[in-house]
Amino acid sequence: MAFEEFISIINLNEYTKAIAIFIGLFLIIRLCIFIIRRILLLFAKRTRTDIDDLLIIKSSEALVFTALFISLYFGLKQITFPELVAPVIYNILASLLVLSVGYLIFVLINIALTRIWAALAKRTESNID
Repeated sequence: MAFEEFISIINLNEYTKAIAIFIGLFLIIRLCIFIIRRILLLFAKRTRTDIDDLLIIKSSEALVFTALFISLYFGLKQITFPELVAPVIYNILASLLVLSVGYLIFVLINIALTRIWAALAKRTESNID
């Protein structure tokens, strides 16, 4: 009974449907990221280095932005926009999604390069590093 009332409220108009899809999808993706992160951290703690722990933690933080933009995209698909506005909105969301994936790649490369350069700096005899 309460579920049917909830569905009828969501289907009231396209804006409530868009908000419900946005929030629901975002929470589902965040929950999946949280569960996968916990499982991967259990496996990563068994290794000798901590670089994998750091990669998992930093990448899961960056995945939040990706989850946000994916949820926003599917939520906004429920709203009917004017003909000239829709391409602009979806192009902006696609650009933000590309930026968030680029940030994720940057984080992963930054961690790897920082560790590699730190290991190389320990082997050198100069005082500059």
